[in-house]
Amino acid sequence: MKPLYTLRTHKTTFYNNVYLMILLSIGISLIANTISHFFPEQWQNTGLLIFGICCIIYVIVIYIIDFYRHRSYKIQTEATFITDDNGNIVHIPLYPMGYEIKRILESVFRENRAYHKLWLKSFDKGSSRKGKKYSQNYVMISKVTIEDTDIHKYIKNDSGFCLVHDAIEYIFIDWLSTAQERYFSELKEDAKFDTLTRKDIPTFLLENKIINTISKPFEEREKFINQPGTSDSNEDIHFLQGEDGVIFQKFEIKLPQNSIIERKDNALIIKNRNYKIHLIVEFKGFNASLPNAFADLFIGKTNIIPYTVKIELKVELNPFFFLFAKDWRYLNWIDVMYDKFLDYFSFNNYIKNIGYSQALTNLVMYKNFFIINHRTKQSK
Repeated sequence: MKPLYTLRTHKTTFYNNVYLMILLSIGISLIANTISHFFPEQWQNTGLLIFGICCIIYVIVIYIIDFYRHRSYKIQTEATFITDDNGNIVHIPLYPMGYEIKRILESVFRENRAYHKLWLKSFDKGSSRKGKKYSQNYVMISKVTIEDTDIHKYIKNDSGFCLVHDAIEYIFIDWLSTAQERYFSELKEDAKFDTLTRKDIPTFLLENKIINTISKPFEEREKFINQPGTSDSNEDIHFLQGEDGVIFQKFEIKLPQNSIIERKDNALIIKNRNYKIHLIVEFKGFNASLPNAFADLFIGKTNIIPYTVKIELKVELNPFFFLFAKDWRYLNWIDVMYDKFLDYFSFNNYIKNIGYSQALTNLVMYKNFFIINHRTKQSK
């Protein structure tokens, strides 16, 4: 799952094949030249020469096309978050994305009641249950049974869905920023990359409710007025926790020089002349399917509602740059990002990483062993 590594492998293969092809062509031409001395009248036709050149060019073009086809890489996965009937986000142990979305949204809701009310309109299912399994304002939706075109018939209020999209987008940028900081700090060079902060990002990114709230200067936020140690304006503060657990986190991301962030349709795009990274987040209110007994054994609650979020990460590379460039130091972070993406966001990868299936198998075997052992003792 490393785009640059894959492209590097194809580059090496391409060069090796070109070298072999040149040597083969030289060998064939020498043999042909030797034969031509014996049959001079048969080898003076320029058409044969042109045909031979065309064959070589054809082979080179085929290899270039094959190399060019490896310019695009895509990951499609599904993240999961869980709420209770009252719309409160439930902690999912050991799941990085689940922990972050809970931490971020709870901070935003404590600071901005309007966003909290917006969230509750879509996710509070318990306030009007009146003894029924679910209220009349809510229908559990499965993406397996409901077509996208019919979803508006079942969802009464999707106004809070934008907060899920904004939160995932913020979490991705924060995760990428941390990875960038670690990667570029190891290079120990500051000349060939830019650090983008809140004042450098385009206006559209501040329309993201979560990014705008979390990265807004703490001097302008009520929850940090009484916070000690924030009066020194010369101090560069990256993270701060105020009253009620509200957090400030400085927006900062390092990218190779001349990189920009833009939005096209629903995609967040980080691009440079040598690459494009697309992040697409899609949330339509579908319920997620949890593994057997997961709610009881791992969450510790049964009255929960799991939701699934579709996330797509697409990397497009400029193959001709990578074909001839030798110094990839400032772009190898793309491999790090691509390789670690699923471990952070994918719920299926999370289930595999914690060994849930094996743990559940062991639990079932232990339970049956206990029953058999108990029966054996009773029979004696």
